[in-house]
Amino acid sequence: MDHSVFTLNKHGQLAYQGGQEDWDLVHKIAENCSSFLMDDEDECVSDLDPSCYNCKYRRWTSTAFTCMK
Repeated sequence: MDHSVFTLNKHGQLAYQGGQEDWDLVHKIAENCSSFLMDDEDECVSDLDPSCYNCKYRRWTSTAFTCMK
């Protein structure tokens, strides 16, 4: 996982700093993530496969998402 675009939040979780419409970069991150697991289809928002935005371990925040892996 590319940790350069993530920071640790107050709970020690990886918080993505690129926003909720950084389609290409989160696609590239997910391609190299050994923990990626596709979420249920109705939870997927990106047409790019794989994508952190479609990952079962992604939790949306007000500005982006948190990776729970």
